[in-house]
Amino acid sequence: MVKFIREYQQRILLISILCCFGSLGLVWHYGLNLGLEFTGGVEVELSTKEPASVEQMNTALNQTQGTITSFGSSTDFLIKFHKHEDLDETVVKEQFIQVLTEHGIQAEITRIDIVGSEFSEGMLDQAITALFVAFLSITCYIAIRFEIRLAISAILALLFDPIIILGAFAYFRWTFDAPTLAGLLAVIGYSINDTIVVFDRVRENFQRSENADSETLFFDSIEQTLGRTIITSMLTFMVVLALLIFGTEVLRGFSLALAIGIVVGTFSSIIVAGPIALRLGVKREHLFPPEEPEVMSDNIDVEKHF
Repeated sequence: MVKFIREYQQRILLISILCCFGSLGLVWHYGLNLGLEFTGGVEVELSTKEPASVEQMNTALNQTQGTITSFGSSTDFLIKFHKHEDLDETVVKEQFIQVLTEHGIQAEITRIDIVGSEFSEGMLDQAITALFVAFLSITCYIAIRFEIRLAISAILALLFDPIIILGAFAYFRWTFDAPTLAGLLAVIGYSINDTIVVFDRVRENFQRSENADSETLFFDSIEQTLGRTIITSMLTFMVVLALLIFGTEVLRGFSLALAIGIVVGTFSSIIVAGPIALRLGVKREHLFPPEEPEVMSDNIDVEKHF
């Protein structure tokens, strides 16, 4: 595998760059399907007395222009729709019960959450701030820990992961809500950890080998850490896959972000970060500058020798 990566590293890096620009284009064209936390609206959980389908519920509540999903059983439904004006909980309950009754569906509302426009705007600002602070903190840490060329390549590889995740959410119109944001932040930490493991091995090998070729040393380091990275990623992915299959609808965005992030983060740590560092010209003398020889003074203290 490492031999294949080394042979086609330029093409793989080019494809990765095109994927980044493609994901940014998807986000720009489709936009993110923001959850109620960021846009404001109403989330209703209800139970029907008799089994019903999502199509029946959509027919009855088509005026809400929201999303209806079934969870737990054929009598439990989660309904979300966006409303920017302030609503009263009692009024919303009465309207739902009235509309469903007119269509012959007897239901009971078990939970209702109303998110106001001011609160949603504050949540969106906090989400952007959280992403900015996370990237700024990691950037400062990487800049201190590694040489500037390795730091730049690690940060560029790190940007690859959230961009691909956002592109997938934009294209498939998955809801981007607060749990999804938590998953995105978790992916950032997970991915940078893999990159640090690889670059630490690169630094160790540079220290041991004074005359080794940079490219050979980089891919030897990737090969040495490849088994650990793949095993860790596979085990983590299995846990996330279980959460994705058996988890509730509330955790769907979180699980999707983590599942995509584990795959993409492993890819970027192994394939993207190293070739970028090589393109930036990382060499041993950048990490371990040669020591300057001591200059002997011409003024010798004769008294100390006699």
